[in-house]
Amino acid sequence: MGRIAHATQIDFEWLLTGEGRMRPNDETELSGCNHRELLEMVSKVLSSGGEHAHALAENIRMHYRAVSVEEELRGLEQEVVSMRAEQLKLKGVIRAMEKQFSSLRSDYLPKPKHH
Repeated sequence: MGRIAHATQIDFEWLLTGEGRMRPNDETELSGCNHRELLEMVSKVLSSGGEHAHALAENIRMHYRAVSVEEELRGLEQEVVSMRAEQLKLKGVIRAMEKQFSSLRSDYLPKPKHH
């Protein structure tokens, strides 16, 4: 494994566990990139026309949609959490009302007569 990691310049820990950065010294990773530089590159590729421009444009559209859907899902997940909390509160209110109703019913309904 060590030779594979060395030959491919892949982080040994990543190769074993899949965690962390695959290539610690990779300058193409987003964490170390300059957005302006990336935008200039994107602009150059898109301006070139042809299949690379088309492929990049399609890729950008798909990733944009994916990011938008992820954002929407995070919002929906928060709504579900809030709704579950509200549901628990309402269940508690219903149980309390059922107890009150049961108590009132026994206080005001006539007791059955035994023959």
